[in-house]
Amino acid sequence: MARLCVCIAGDAVHIVVRTLIVSDLHLGSASRADLLRVPEFRAPLFDALREADRLVLLGDLLELRDGPPHEAMKAARPFFEELGRAFSGREVVIVAGNHDHALVAPWLARRGELGEADPLGLEQRLAVSASPMLATLAQWAEPVRLSASYPGVWLRDDVYATHGHYLDCHAGVTSGERLMIAVARRIPGRSSCPRSVDDYESVTGPVYARLDAFAVLRRLAYSRTAARLGRLLTGLRGDELVRAERRAMGEAAARLELGDAYVVFGHTHRAGPFSGEDELQWRGRLGARLINCGCWLGDNAVSDFARGRTTCLRGTCVVVEDAGPPTVASLHRRVSATSQRKTRAA
Repeated sequence: MARLCVCIAGDAVHIVVRTLIVSDLHLGSASRADLLRVPEFRAPLFDALREADRLVLLGDLLELRDGPPHEAMKAARPFFEELGRAFSGREVVIVAGNHDHALVAPWLARRGELGEADPLGLEQRLAVSASPMLATLAQWAEPVRLSASYPGVWLRDDVYATHGHYLDCHAGVTSGERLMIAVARRIPGRSSCPRSVDDYESVTGPVYARLDAFAVLRRLAYSRTAARLGRLLTGLRGDELVRAERRAMGEAAARLELGDAYVVFGHTHRAGPFSGEDELQWRGRLGARLINCGCWLGDNAVSDFARGRTTCLRGTCVVVEDAGPPTVASLHRRVSATSQRKTRAA
């Protein structure tokens, strides 16, 4: 059972909610590096969910850049059906990222076609009818209460969660996708200095649409060669790139006027801060307290499956309690080589 506490103080009734956030599952990855397609790797996550009241899937839930959407949906179905059984009756919120921007693209397109006057805010709560894929995921996850929010969701007055793809507007050119965004910012009519959700969407949205549509551009944007070339051109080493991405997220938080809120994000696949890290390295320009969920991808998953190794793979999450700072947690699971081979064969 979930840990749902009711606190009574005088005449006030306060419900204590524990939220678990995971990001970058990339279900349907062509490389099969998406750990949660494997039942044994799902186990530690579902164990952790026993103590949670709400789950936030913080972007790049689906890998919609590696092939037709139906292939990613097929890979995601077992996860959502098991989630429905394990998390019955509780709340799941999906926040779209850049790799699964198509989850909210129909809603954004309708909004544009209707000439909506109100600007996009930091949190738009969407019914699952906002897109066919959301509706299908909700059906598979029944009886979970599934909804969507974009570009982020407020979990407390001082905790805001978003995928983090807006940081690409400030991180420098280290990938094909960031190069395309840098070019888009220079197109007349687009915001070269984004300061609102609408500004960021005007730059990033068209790039995502083109990447989703053209396989050649997908391969350019996500090839390891392009990423290495980007780092070579900028002269950034790995640790410098991590710091640059944090600064970029801090810059996006400042422009979105998030103040000193806790800002939980994913996107970069680098979890933190962990205990003992310098928390000043995780502060935005105007004081935003940055926390990264990490990811559920195994870089060596393909070779490990092929070689029949016994491998210890790691997923991370962020836990948000009713009070206090959100914390990063590591969920570990050792899976035997035999079970890995059987799962892959199935």
